[in-house]
Amino acid sequence: MDARSDRVAERADQAGRQPVADATRGGRVRHTVGVVPSPPAGRSPRLDLHLAHPARAITAARRQLRRGRSHRAEPRRSQAAGVARPAVTARWLLCLAAACSGGAPQIRAKPTPVHLDITAGKDANQGGTFYVVVRKIDQAGFLAEDYDAIADRLFAAPPDPAVLRKAIVRPGAALTVDADRDLAEGEILGVYFLFSVPGDAWRLAIADRNIHRVRIVLGAAGIVSAEQQ
Repeated sequence: MDARSDRVAERADQAGRQPVADATRGGRVRHTVGVVPSPPAGRSPRLDLHLAHPARAITAARRQLRRGRSHRAEPRRSQAAGVARPAVTARWLLCLAAACSGGAPQIRAKPTPVHLDITAGKDANQGGTFYVVVRKIDQAGFLAEDYDAIADRLFAAPPDPAVLRKAIVRPGAALTVDADRDLAEGEILGVYFLFSVPGDAWRLAIADRNIHRVRIVLGAAGIVSAEQQ
């Protein structure tokens, strides 16, 4: 035919006779050109033009690349990090497993303190000041210890580590005592009022850990009422 046909055939030969190829130059789209085998001797060369769908062209090219790959190829490596992707994936899975298995230490929340709202009558302790003591103790110890044992521990040297709080109560006045409740298993809070001449109700126990506030009214020689909230 003409020189254009020769140039098309030459480009196809240089490209390894790939069946399809797309290119965009100068804003123009060049359609795929397929070159048929050379005509027999004595006949004019003939060209068939085929418009190839881009998706089909890419699929065919990928198929050829996959055929050329070895099934035992080495792991693909990231050009940026230079680390094999399977190794990165395995490391990430190990970190995730460690996080899910509770590898990180658990932070224990601090227990809510107990608020003791104390109101003393004017005749409390015959009009004299006295102490209120808050201690942590097990239930058996609370029942066994008497008044003298508690009074001795109040001024012991070194100080008794079981004593959480102590405060002075004044007749005719009100005060609030906040006691931390960082208790071990089986421990309770014991609240003791050290009257000079105590009656039968001079102490109380707080065993329920859901109780956050106790309102206490004091009489002449002991506890008149205790309302737990």
